[in-house]
Amino acid sequence: MSSDELKPQPLSLEAIETLVCRAEPRVLFVEPRILRRVIVQDRRIPGLGLQVPHSKVFTIERERLLVFADRPELGLTPAAELPLRVILIGRPTDDEDFARLTTEERLHQFWRLAFHGRVHAEIEQQID
Repeated sequence: MSSDELKPQPLSLEAIETLVCRAEPRVLFVEPRILRRVIVQDRRIPGLGLQVPHSKVFTIERERLLVFADRPELGLTPAAELPLRVILIGRPTDDEDFARLTTEERLHQFWRLAFHGRVHAEIEQQID
């Protein structure tokens, strides 16, 4: 057996999403174009919105999210429950860069985004 055969394989994006969502149920992974559109519409950013702040993670109230994006494009069934405040995380777009990361690096990247979203969600809840 070669050392490559013994090396553990990195977790898939789907497996990582499942782990992150179990740890933080408010997280919803979405396509980057959906995330950008939600940010642009929620924050009323003029123009094309190509330069969007916080383009990898965004928190939003459930009702507002469903105004800007419908359930199928969010990957939700009609019966799926959403929390009152949702933490949107954009899926990686460059599969090559993502494929080069180890499982630990992949998890670390998404844990940081989930934590960042959690902080925003808690602050926004205190303001409301």
